[in-house]
Amino acid sequence: MDFVEEMSNVLLQSERLESGTEMLDRNQRRRIRRLFETGVNVTRIAAEEGVDRKTVYNILREDPDAEPGPVSRPTLLDGFEEHLAAWMAKGLTAAWMHRTLTNKHQFAGSYDTVKNYVAERRPRRLQTATVRFETGPGDQAQCDWAVIWYPDSKGIRRKAYCFSIILCYSRVIYAELTTRSDRKTLVACHERAFRYFGGIPAEVLYDRQSPVYIRQKGREIQLNPVFAEYARSRRFEPSLCQARRAQTKGKIERPYRFVREDFLLPHAEQSLSALQTLLPIWLDTEANSRIHRTTHERPFERLKGERQQLQPLVDTLFIGDWTIPRRISREAMVCYVGGKDWVQGKRGDKSAVVWGEKGL
Repeated sequence: MDFVEEMSNVLLQSERLESGTEMLDRNQRRRIRRLFETGVNVTRIAAEEGVDRKTVYNILREDPDAEPGPVSRPTLLDGFEEHLAAWMAKGLTAAWMHRTLTNKHQFAGSYDTVKNYVAERRPRRLQTATVRFETGPGDQAQCDWAVIWYPDSKGIRRKAYCFSIILCYSRVIYAELTTRSDRKTLVACHERAFRYFGGIPAEVLYDRQSPVYIRQKGREIQLNPVFAEYARSRRFEPSLCQARRAQTKGKIERPYRFVREDFLLPHAEQSLSALQTLLPIWLDTEANSRIHRTTHERPFERLKGERQQLQPLVDTLFIGDWTIPRRISREAMVCYVGGKDWVQGKRGDKSAVVWGEKGL
């Protein structure tokens, strides 16, 4: 095969290549310029380098000292960059972004497309390596409270509480929003959570919250007597995590972040009653129906097997002492539900400031 035929074959192959210069590295660009400066014509250079002649002309017109720019290729997310940047700034999840793009903006791409886009651009959190501790079916659940804020009818931000509890094996999470976080509310939330799970785990792990924990003296931990009585009546063991170490109950810490980013932040302008209506729907259709990143299964599917290991529900009504003593201040006032009310009674008297009722 003579040189003319060889050159023709190379040129025919090069026609299939892109005419742009983004596919060439810096060394090849320099080599093309050097060949041209030594007197080699463009056709011969294109044949030797396996590129189109237009590519050679484009390289010769470039500034040799300029850095080649990044490759810009069309993607399915073109046109959604502003939306994605705003959502990432709010801390929303990639799953929520994909649902919103699909439902409201006719996005045709997959969840992985959005997840990879967000992962490349979202600032990474520095984390310390921790050994994951797994438990068997029905062995443990983890419980936590968190403060949330919502606007009232006048637009004033009000405080409420998010109760959440998760079964450690199946990763099924139950959550509800309340206006209080006292003992009675905690017990009522547990009752509804156990019925949602269809049984009671052997152990529930808590942080050192006042409705559960009173004090620790040495290694002896004193629990709130009313809640300890409730735990005995439901046959589960209340345990406390290590002080100032949230990783001890990491299975509920991370899911609450998911609740906040995937549900609470997108509905930040909703009223409390609207949030309380939407949360159970979100739990059933999203939180407990998605493929879990750790187990690679749907929590509801794993719950079917875990229910066989959960303790049976208790139908007996729990009767607890919900009275809360408060001491009257110098100004004859007493704290009640976050505020102060006037009461009649002598300073230091406790009997005049007991409220509450029994039964749940």
